[in-house]
Amino acid sequence: MGAVRSRIVLDEKEEILGSVIRITVVVPFTLRQKAQKAMEAAFEECRRLDREYSRFKIDNQLSKLNAQLDDWQEVTDELFFLLEQGQHIFQKTGGAFNLGVKSLLEQWGYDSKYSFQPSPEHHSGQQEAADFFKNPPYELSASRKVKLFYPVELGGLGKGYALDLMKKVLEDFDVFCIDAGGDLYARGTPQKNKPWEIFFEHPLDLQQAIGKVDVSGFFLAASNPLKRKWAEKYHHLVDPKSQKPADQMLAVYTQADSGLLADAYSTALFVLGYDDAKKNLPFFPVQAMLVSPSGEIYRTSKFQGELFTH
Repeated sequence: MGAVRSRIVLDEKEEILGSVIRITVVVPFTLRQKAQKAMEAAFEECRRLDREYSRFKIDNQLSKLNAQLDDWQEVTDELFFLLEQGQHIFQKTGGAFNLGVKSLLEQWGYDSKYSFQPSPEHHSGQQEAADFFKNPPYELSASRKVKLFYPVELGGLGKGYALDLMKKVLEDFDVFCIDAGGDLYARGTPQKNKPWEIFFEHPLDLQQAIGKVDVSGFFLAASNPLKRKWAEKYHHLVDPKSQKPADQMLAVYTQADSGLLADAYSTALFVLGYDDAKKNLPFFPVQAMLVSPSGEIYRTSKFQGELFTH
């Protein structure tokens, strides 16, 4: 914590939602107390989301929903909204984005105990299951009820949604940055006439960067299997159609006006693979940079930032 002329930098972090959430706010010294209260409120939004929707917790909204498959259930407006968004993105991406990968992740060892010990693979019925994944994991009714066909988890859009909520809490401040484990929003100029400078992580070495971007007023997200990888071949980016870890992309970086959209579409683009992602990007509400398995890079025309080498 330090002062810059008449301004003060408040910087706090906390481990929530399976990531380190970091909030930095730059304010006049007279607004220090107000900013600290807002930062705490922003962190509390993340804690609340973790309590209600983490697939690793029992007796929360998500676990109760997952316990009753094939029955219409009433859910809160917020959970209905998240499932509605998930269904829409499922349809837009041809099923590449699918909230129904909970059982696959747990079979692979990404479970509530964080065992990271994959269960023995069973190939019987795999084709039947693959066909099943072509359909949405649930139906939504006009009366705001949900019928699940198989268990869901919200990891594909959860951090992005958390960013949206935190941004709303901090809306009164002109200069702040929220980093949710790589998904990020920033605005304003922490230094004179200089926006927040954010680096694009190297897809093969997260300690290095391949480029940078000045961020002011938009959301960033990234998908890279190195962030959560275990037992050599497993990671958290699931290809629902093959029921295997997605392997046709090295990394994806997205920019959008919504944290939820940036987060969800970075996952979907990674799962689609480099060639299909390039074809579908014009129809998606994000700007993106794709890195193929061979290291080829593709950027949409409005994707902001510069590369160090290409």
